[in-house]
Amino acid sequence: LVLPEVFRSSMAVYANVALGVFLLLNILGNFVGLWLTDTSTLHVILPATIRQKWDFCASCEAVQPPRAWHCSVCGVCILKREHHCMFVGYCVGHRNHRYFCLFLFYMWLSVIYCTYLNTCFLALHLNEITWAMVSITYVNAPLLE
Repeated sequence: LVLPEVFRSSMAVYANVALGVFLLLNILGNFVGLWLTDTSTLHVILPATIRQKWDFCASCEAVQPPRAWHCSVCGVCILKREHHCMFVGYCVGHRNHRYFCLFLFYMWLSVIYCTYLNTCFLALHLNEITWAMVSITYVNAPLLE
């Protein structure tokens, strides 16, 4: 395991496990919030007449409020649509923009945290292994066979 080798103190291991669980729960919680929040115009009562700056969506056969766009992937009109995120498979819009921003923020923090732990782990083990040994073992091994 990486943590016991990098951190010799048990308190440091527990603190890093707690930080990792905190980041994981925030990533999963914001992903679920992004996924479960409906941003479409399906359950919104819209007026029957087209107001000023409103449009008519031919695909949905309904009026569209300003800044609402029809998503060809989801097949519905999205309120204040920013984009259809292929990473989460859902449209980012009016009600789930906060979850999307927090999801990206905690994902970014987790990547930095994992990079730090991997760097600490590799720094401990690269003192024992030289780059010549790495090139012989991994790069030139298929040539030797």
